[in-house]
Amino acid sequence: MPDEQLYYTMRLLPSSDLDQAIYHEERSLLEQIKILQQVCMGLEYAHSQGVIHRDVKPANILLGQFGEVYLLDWGLAKADKQQGKGVNFQTEALEGTPNYMAPELLH
Repeated sequence: MPDEQLYYTMRLLPSSDLDQAIYHEERSLLEQIKILQQVCMGLEYAHSQGVIHRDVKPANILLGQFGEVYLLDWGLAKADKQQGKGVNFQTEALEGTPNYMAPELLH
């Protein structure tokens, strides 16, 4: 760039989250299953890379106008340094949204 300024750009995301889409918009069961499938595929990829999201909830899932599904808020994510061995959450501080946590985390 001629003026040697750095720029940062981000995609403008839609404001419709999964909670709004399920309870306030008409979505068929098939559409809802497709959304869930996309979320699961994103989580599967993250897990294959040794990353655990730890705060999956409807408010963290945004839906695009063309069927895109965005899994947001990776701020509580935990990276497994020894991929494949699992993350020991028993030694971690309890973080996340209690209503959406796996029961085994609530000790």
